[in-house]
Amino acid sequence: MPYSNHPLAPELPFLRRYARAATGLRNVGDDIIASAMPALAHATTDTNSPYPRRIRQFRVLVPAIDAVLTAENSATQGVGKNVASLPPALRHALLLTTLEDFQPNEAAAILDTSSDELQQLVLAAQEALQRLSSKKILIIEDDDLMAAAIADVVTKLGHTVSAHARSEQEALDAVAAMPPALILADIHLGTGGSGLLAVQKILSSSTIPVIFITGHPELLLTGQGTEPTFVIRKPYRVEALQTAIGQALST
Repeated sequence: MPYSNHPLAPELPFLRRYARAATGLRNVGDDIIASAMPALAHATTDTNSPYPRRIRQFRVLVPAIDAVLTAENSATQGVGKNVASLPPALRHALLLTTLEDFQPNEAAAILDTSSDELQQLVLAAQEALQRLSSKKILIIEDDDLMAAAIADVVTKLGHTVSAHARSEQEALDAVAAMPPALILADIHLGTGGSGLLAVQKILSSSTIPVIFITGHPELLLTGQGTEPTFVIRKPYRVEALQTAIGQALST
């Protein structure tokens, strides 16, 4: 890989995470990053820009994502349908300020808008996501307090917790009994085994979207093998989890 020793390399897994979240599709997000690599590499080392490095990178990435989502060909029409629940500006405003933790002024710089307009976009996006129909969501988490907090976010969004699985086997049994529309999973389940392994088994015979909520996102965003589409770091921000749930269910 020509960029393996480039300053961009350590940040690529997180840029891929954003591209996947913004499109709702892992393979499309990864293709966007691959195509944008030269521009991202230049932005990373461009000391003449008035913007900090991470903002420079996203000023390249956001237009690259939108170019793919709006392209009029059969390969991308399906992508557009998947994310049609949120217009591009609303989607980016919400994802940048929640999943990526950019401050409003930073997100505004990425989107070439004002901080006031950015806040209006975020509010509009939140309202749009709240209008999604109710879905059944499986929680895979061995910590009861954490599971209860996640369940509270789920129910306040108008969705239903189909089951709370504390182990691999409970997760498999829960999906067999009532297939959910979405899975929220930790990767470590203590004596209950691995949430990651449980998800891999579930996805071997289904296409249920998954959001991993973990204190160790670096174990998933390695740049090696198959990385997940949605990853939330613990301790999570409620707004970040709400956004991820809304985006995952809109795909």
